[in-house]
Amino acid sequence: MQTISRKLVLTCEHASNALPEQWAYLFERDQEVLGTHRGWDRGAAFLVGILNKEGCYSAFLGKYTRLLVDLNRSANHSKVFSEWTKPLEQRKRNDIIYHYYLPYRDNVIACIRKLIENGQSVVHISVHSFETELNGVVRKNDIGLLYDPGRTEEKKFCQNWADQIRKEKPGLAVRMNFPYLGKGDGFTTFLRKQFDASHYMGIELETNQFHYAPDGTCLTDLAEILKETLDRAAGC
Repeated sequence: MQTISRKLVLTCEHASNALPEQWAYLFERDQEVLGTHRGWDRGAAFLVGILNKEGCYSAFLGKYTRLLVDLNRSANHSKVFSEWTKPLEQRKRNDIIYHYYLPYRDNVIACIRKLIENGQSVVHISVHSFETELNGVVRKNDIGLLYDPGRTEEKKFCQNWADQIRKEKPGLAVRMNFPYLGKGDGFTTFLRKQFDASHYMGIELETNQFHYAPDGTCLTDLAEILKETLDRAAGC
């Protein structure tokens, strides 16, 4: 029986808090929000760079802040636009979708489809980070691995990766489907509807922002540990 090889695809929907010049006026009075977790996932883009240090994997980074349009939301989701862009007239919202949302998602979809058509299966890691404390609740885990519980291979992959991480550094706290649920609205959820489970696994990697400096660089060995263990878990 022929063994299907795995290919790893990395994405980072909230990589940046930058703004296209033509939309900068929307945030003239609220510049500070761009630097918060509402504006970007601090450390996530840096982590993608470490995971793809040798350039062996396909990697995609969102260029602009999620407050312009959230690349990790479905196009019809109530939060795909933020409080700054939702009040815009429909024509302007359509323009944002056309120029910033669709190109990113379409490029990722095309990459995955091509790999599958070439007879390979895809492990898609969507890289994010989460605030250490939210609404007075301290999240004590270092890493969250999010998957769809209904997809057996995704669950097995995450359990294997978690085991690899714990062996590498027992002190790191790894939790499954925390601080968010892997089957909630997101890019991986959308892609599961496009590609069957035998060819596509969609995993969201969440890391605690405690590990990152204000500029997004990693303050600990977390990124290197994730790289070493992901390479082993994926078997790519």
